[in-house]
Amino acid sequence: MKPTDFAKYLTEFLSVYLPNQKNVSKNTIYSYRDTFKILITYCQDMKMIPVERITLNVLSNELITDFLEWLETSRKYSISVYLQ
Repeated sequence: MKPTDFAKYLTEFLSVYLPNQKNVSKNTIYSYRDTFKILITYCQDMKMIPVERITLNVLSNELITDFLEWLETSRKYSISVYLQ
């Protein structure tokens, strides 16, 4: 099976761009990876989009907004604010 454009770009983002171009830590890369795993799970479980059909076109503003709202309401995620 040929990987989708999303899979291709996500792999390149995590394995090439972040470590080589941005020189971010492994923990940062793991954090991004884990967030994308949650997004993929959301697409599969909540939107009934099989992983092999997740493309950049599927990841619309509406889908991302719905995902973020789902994180807040269902998973109880929130924005962290650091005050100094």
